[in-house]
Amino acid sequence: MSVIKKAKQRKADFFNHGAKLLCLCLLLGQMLGLDYLIIERDVTTKFTTRYIWVILDFLVLTLWFAILLWSYILDRREKKATTMEGQKATAIEEHEPEVDDSDSKPSKNKMSPKYLLRPLPLTPLIWLVYSLVLVAKVTHMFSTFALSLPSGEHLISSTFLKISLAKTAFILTLLIYAVKSHVTDDEKQTLITDKLGNAATLDVLDSIMLLDMLFSIDNPLSTSIYHGIRIFACICLVLPVVPLLSMVFLAECENKKAFHLNLIVNTVFRLVMGNIPHLAFRLHLWHSHKVDVSTFLIKNLIVVFVGVMDIIKHTRHYKKETMKRPYQEPSDDPANDITLSIVCDA
Repeated sequence: MSVIKKAKQRKADFFNHGAKLLCLCLLLGQMLGLDYLIIERDVTTKFTTRYIWVILDFLVLTLWFAILLWSYILDRREKKATTMEGQKATAIEEHEPEVDDSDSKPSKNKMSPKYLLRPLPLTPLIWLVYSLVLVAKVTHMFSTFALSLPSGEHLISSTFLKISLAKTAFILTLLIYAVKSHVTDDEKQTLITDKLGNAATLDVLDSIMLLDMLFSIDNPLSTSIYHGIRIFACICLVLPVVPLLSMVFLAECENKKAFHLNLIVNTVFRLVMGNIPHLAFRLHLWHSHKVDVSTFLIKNLIVVFVGVMDIIKHTRHYKKETMKRPYQEPSDDPANDITLSIVCDA
């Protein structure tokens, strides 16, 4: 490996491990902030009962720390193994001619239990556990004291609550960046971070902004609209599990038909469970309560338009892959080849 490649690799490792560390720090900061608000402002439960949230957060943080530490250990092992294989291959090439033994190598089972225990497939699991606890917190806070918090710069305020919740989007970005090094294909890395990761992050931020509008409404909302906003905002906090599962699948997917079908399903989930309901709620709040929804209203419109275009595009590719004929190896008898071509054309 050349000096330039080693320098680039060290730089990539620095940012990758830094993302893991910063992700854990932000996660811990968010947990401490929300727990502090619950302990100080929740008067509906006993004081000792409020510390259940601290115990749940400790379990979630331990799970995240274990998975990200496992990711770091595997990174070191794989880099060490790659270096040793490179040195061994160089030594063999210097003494022996190159032999193609690709047929003798055993095929790797991509979805074996050993693969499923790697950090990349475990990423949807840790987000699911974290988001369910976060949804429980959001539901509890908005059912008890959240809307009665004063606005201001001190800790016990609606501003501090909204900042703490908004950290969720940054945590998701860092988590995706921290585990994307386990995807060896550069094009798939770009697809994961740009098409799936950034889109999921914006949708999480969109849900936080939807909750933020509940603080700026003067007239009381109807019960159905109020609970609908809370429900779909909480769904968007859990919804990144879908693109994270897509990330796991696409990292090892070599079937183009399944590849396009996966992107179609991911886009449909993003539209139906996130952006279309958010767009409807914003239009209602704008029309009935005169709430300023300009920025994220346009964001929802753009995502719906682009999502529909993506669904059409990937559906066409999926149909094209479905209609492709399987490859037939030519036989030794030319007459059989002629007969086969006539049958296929018919």
